[in-house]
Amino acid sequence: MKNYKLMILLIVLFASNCISLKKEFPEKKFYIIEPDKTKIVKRANKIDKLKINKLKISPFFEGKELVYRKNDVNYETDFYNEFLIYPASNITEQVITWLISSGFAKYSINRAAGLDSTYILDGNINLLYGDFKSEKPKAILEIEFYLFDHSSNVLFKKLYHTETELEKKEPAYLIKGWNLGLTKIILNLEDDLRKVTLKKEAIKESL
Repeated sequence: MKNYKLMILLIVLFASNCISLKKEFPEKKFYIIEPDKTKIVKRANKIDKLKINKLKISPFFEGKELVYRKNDVNYETDFYNEFLIYPASNITEQVITWLISSGFAKYSINRAAGLDSTYILDGNINLLYGDFKSEKPKAILEIEFYLFDHSSNVLFKKLYHTETELEKKEPAYLIKGWNLGLTKIILNLEDDLRKVTLKKEAIKESL
């Protein structure tokens, strides 16, 4: 009888520990960064071929886990909240989709030699983190883009930096902030690329 009671007690303790473990270790959540595609405006000025290289990214932010800046010297990664795919691949695909959908390029040659491309777009993601060190949290996103012609001449180079204020210091709000930031960056990038390529094409036609 004593053994029976002991067994019941052990089962109860084990069950309670399982419940407490579930509370202590929440399920992982996965996110993607996606700009507001309702902002895409189809325009003329299609270039023949645009090769978009996969964006490089700072090693501090290349992993899947979300990164938070807690103070001037301390950054933390979030094991329970991460990107569905690596952020460099995520943002590269969004840039490609946008520039093709807007009509800037007829099509993109991605991850190819690109020797016959009219233009080549390259870039580096310098910053990608949630600034949680103050009472007003921000989503920080910084990307530097480069445009080359088929002879590897640099036609364009610009740094795009956004700081989007968040309602709360929570992962979902951070993703929304990055979405807004990326939307602004791609809109400005497209306008700049159109100006550069229009000028380049006008020079070619005058020769």
